[in-house]
Amino acid sequence: MLCVILQEHKTALIVAVMNNQIACIRPLIEHGANPNLYTRNGWTPLYVAASRGFTSIAYELLLAYGVSADGTALDRERTIDLEKANTMGSTALMVACMQGHLEIVELLTKWGADVNARDNVSSTCVSFLEEVIY
Repeated sequence: MLCVILQEHKTALIVAVMNNQIACIRPLIEHGANPNLYTRNGWTPLYVAASRGFTSIAYELLLAYGVSADGTALDRERTIDLEKANTMGSTALMVACMQGHLEIVELLTKWGADVNARDNVSSTCVSFLEEVIY
């Protein structure tokens, strides 16, 4: 398993998020885990939480990494990148929209994620939500 983790560029924080291990996340954060490191496909811990509908983990990541509820950085040295896109240009907000995880959509927009961002084929959060709703 360690070889797969290394080949995919998965950090301990990403693995904890993938496995919905919220109890592991706080110690990793306290020991300096970087929330902006990403897998080979460009998935950050926040992206993984958004894609899987792990609202509590997404909230924990936002709180722990110095982003206030209005989206402003509390600590510039330790800030999570809300707009980090994967290799297809999708952000955490976009994947939450694609998957219909509306609690995470609400959380990320409240915390300042860009609703007008476009992926590599110019799709937006609104277009993904329209697909989910209709």
